[in-house]
Amino acid sequence: MGFTLARLAIGAGLMLACCRTTVAGEPFQAFVDGLRRRQLYDMAMAYLDQSRTNPRVSEADKTRIPFEEGRVLLDEAGNLRDSAARSRKLDEAQQRLDAFIAARGDDPLASEARLQLGNVYIERARSEIAAANRPSQVAKRAESMKRAGDWLLKAQRVLGEAEGKFGAEFNKFPKAIDPADRPQIDARDRARVNLIQAQMFAATVLAEQAKTQDSKSEAGRKLLEQAALKYGEIHKKFNQYLVALYARLYQGQALLELGKQAEALACLEEVLQQAATSPELRPLADKTLPIALAAWLGDKDHQFDKAIEASQRWLQQASRAEQHTSDGLAIAWYAADARRRRAAAQKKNKDYARASDDDLKEAARLAADVARYPGEHQDAARQLLTQLRKVAAPESPTTFADALNEGRAALDEAGSLEQQIHEAQSGDADATKLSELRRSFASAVQRAESNLRRALELRDADTQPDGMAEAQYLLAYSLFLAERHYDAAVAAEFVARHRTDSSLARSAAKIALASYLEAYNAQPANQREAELRYMTAIAEHIGATWPQEPEAAEAWMILSEVALRAGNVEMANTYLARIPADSPGRAEADLKQGQALWGRYLELAGKNDPRSASAAEMDKLLADAQSLLDKSVTQARSREGAPSYSLLAAELTLAQILNVQGKYDQALAILERKETGPLALVAAKDPLVSRGPYAGEALKTALRAYVGAERIEQAEKIMSQLDEQYADKPDAEQSLTAIYVGLGRELEQQVKSLEATGDSVQLAKVLSAFQLFIDRVVKQEAKSLATLNWIGETCNRLGDALAQNPKKSAEAKKYYERGAMAYAKLLDRATKDDKLASSILAIRLRLSRCLRGAQEWEGAITQLREILKSNPSVLDVQFEAARVFQAWGAFDGKRYQQAIRGDKSPNVPEIWGFNGIASRLRRLPAQKEAYEEARYLVAECSYRLALSRTGAEQADGLLAVERLIHSNYSLDAELGGPNWRPKYDQLLRDVQRAAGRTPSGLPSLPPDSTARSLPQSAE
Repeated sequence: MGFTLARLAIGAGLMLACCRTTVAGEPFQAFVDGLRRRQLYDMAMAYLDQSRTNPRVSEADKTRIPFEEGRVLLDEAGNLRDSAARSRKLDEAQQRLDAFIAARGDDPLASEARLQLGNVYIERARSEIAAANRPSQVAKRAESMKRAGDWLLKAQRVLGEAEGKFGAEFNKFPKAIDPADRPQIDARDRARVNLIQAQMFAATVLAEQAKTQDSKSEAGRKLLEQAALKYGEIHKKFNQYLVALYARLYQGQALLELGKQAEALACLEEVLQQAATSPELRPLADKTLPIALAAWLGDKDHQFDKAIEASQRWLQQASRAEQHTSDGLAIAWYAADARRRRAAAQKKNKDYARASDDDLKEAARLAADVARYPGEHQDAARQLLTQLRKVAAPESPTTFADALNEGRAALDEAGSLEQQIHEAQSGDADATKLSELRRSFASAVQRAESNLRRALELRDADTQPDGMAEAQYLLAYSLFLAERHYDAAVAAEFVARHRTDSSLARSAAKIALASYLEAYNAQPANQREAELRYMTAIAEHIGATWPQEPEAAEAWMILSEVALRAGNVEMANTYLARIPADSPGRAEADLKQGQALWGRYLELAGKNDPRSASAAEMDKLLADAQSLLDKSVTQARSREGAPSYSLLAAELTLAQILNVQGKYDQALAILERKETGPLALVAAKDPLVSRGPYAGEALKTALRAYVGAERIEQAEKIMSQLDEQYADKPDAEQSLTAIYVGLGRELEQQVKSLEATGDSVQLAKVLSAFQLFIDRVVKQEAKSLATLNWIGETCNRLGDALAQNPKKSAEAKKYYERGAMAYAKLLDRATKDDKLASSILAIRLRLSRCLRGAQEWEGAITQLREILKSNPSVLDVQFEAARVFQAWGAFDGKRYQQAIRGDKSPNVPEIWGFNGIASRLRRLPAQKEAYEEARYLVAECSYRLALSRTGAEQADGLLAVERLIHSNYSLDAELGGPNWRPKYDQLLRDVQRAAGRTPSGLPSLPPDSTARSLPQSAE
């Protein structure tokens, strides 16, 4: 099955942030853990076996192999339903761990192996308990329970010793450890982890021992009570760690078995509430919800509605793959049972007859899904289907070949459905049809995964290596289609690295790279390091293993983009140089690299931070981009035939670069090329430039060039073309506004760049041309709301750019006034047009920002209070109001107090001030950056307030600011992170300098515990 690298880089739309080189040697532990977590046990065991003779695996890692094999086998046993197979795996796990313990003696890792051995004993006991509870084993129930009890006693002894040992080890560490002593911190943390694990296993033993007793016996009840108590103690003692929530979960489960429904639900609902606060806690929520569902259904009030609502919400949000995990199937089963039971309760009421029928239909659908997969609830689901006169799922394949064929067929079906989805998205298909296609696609992918896993389970001595490689490769591909990117990456990388003799190895490597790219893109920007490391390693593997193949060139291109996004232009060029000059992909690579360099330039320019890159570095980025694009465009234009889309995109980028350099005539020479130039093709509505945003970007680039060249009539014609381009589109105003705002942002960046480099001549030309154009447009009766919005936005941005230079404050004020005029016109039109009513609040906010820059303080506050009348809690508006008072404070010092504390004047909406904003955001993790900004601005305004005073009042004010910064520092030495700590440091130096002392800044400030009681403001 083919898989192209086109999906790996540009097509994925990734903005890669950094680059690391491959770590020498085999990433043994990460690879084993990845395979084990993703339940790829066969691959894990094969990898561990190969590692014994793999020279890339260190000797230290090789000594761990029996221990890791024991863990893999133990995990696999826990996921097997067949009792005989489960028993065999537990035998093997115990043998590996026993051998490891015997060989390692008193080695610390041997203690961890004993911990896992205790877990093996627990699993053996669980197997015996399960056997005892089978209807066919009634005669042997007592024997099975006796064996279970014996295993649990062995586990109790081993775990009791482990708990004592790890507890003593943990207690040896001092309460406080020097933060610089990393080895001791790591050792303490490891001891804590081992202690917690031992205690959790010990509590589990008590819960399992209760199952060996008669369900109504006092002995069983006492054991459950002890288990619940121990879980509760773990929760209390380690409540700052994630394990506390798991302990709470198991405590709730034990209480549920004790019949203490209310207490159990309190525990379970607490866990669900905590888990809902973070995506990282999703696995915990998945594990808790089935138990909570059972509790709601068993409650005396029969909380059917609550169970149905919670399960339905989960099922709607979960992927198809998540729905077919053991937790997902349990949730689906309880959802089916809840609907069946609610239907039975409603049948007696004729008003609910139809609702109960709907419940039964949904119960049947859910039960059918559960019945298709082996698991705890499969038999019950099949029984329910029989009651509802439905047909159970077909039997699974029984041979490797049959399962592989079923997997291939399902993937072929998925491929066909994917094409239909693509056609439906680009056509006029209704939402219902598209939704049905997506459900069918997800079902086909899931069937493929299920059959391919089944094939790997059915392999035997006669299975050919090529067949195994294909099954593993197709499994990785099905996981990729299911968007389970980590699982897909691990499975594909196994084939790429360890099946290199297979023709599928290269394709598997591409899937691995694509999966890591997708996983990288899905992570928050500050949590991508691991994905980037894995991605770089597999890209390097492609280049090293298949150096002469096209995939190698594409891999180097991807690495080049990675380095470029990290800001390492030199490394990006080094990777690009690895692609041979005569390679068919080299010209395209140069073109993409030129565009990527331009993208990097825009990214840095948008940051408005001189620390990001020097002026020389920015100039080099621009020059390198222009050089590559010039070369690529010239080569492409020298060839016969119609231009390609990539060529036109490159020409548009080149024109944008020339605009930034002020070479407007050269930019227009490219844009105005007859017949095949960007503007000619847009005017002809050529299909080549009709896709995506190309036409709008081409017209925007031309507008900027015409304005810069002071060709005002042509600029006005381009504006008319823009209106025509979007006239028949439902989102015309939004699209035009986005284009104009983008143009304003580019002008702002150009002004800032010229200010930074001191090019006053070019800056004067740019501003003169734009002012000439704006004045002409403003005098006319603007027909387009987008035009008014653009003028207002751009004038505001240019005002911001000029205001950074104190010498240009008067000029900046004029731009703010022009912006305010445009927004005032826009507001007047919006208040008279019901269709624009929803835009009024946003227009008022933008108008207030221009009024602030124009120093019309009262007018700005009036606009903001109009917004706050309808919604007093809009954060952006409250921030803007505080900023107005802050700016006003430079002319009237007492206004700084309002910036800090807000304004509670009667009969008007309250303005919170920075202090009020910070206090409201303190406990909202999603608003952390806004909280840190408000907290810092309290300190800055307090400093400005102090400077506005004289004598003793000024001295007292400066001292209060220093204490405030000191207080914030003692509570959080990072002071909110790298965005804010340098600002605090500079502010503290300014305070110390104003107080007549030698500035020392933050590093010399020791943490002062008494500062914790200081107030959070300093006025």
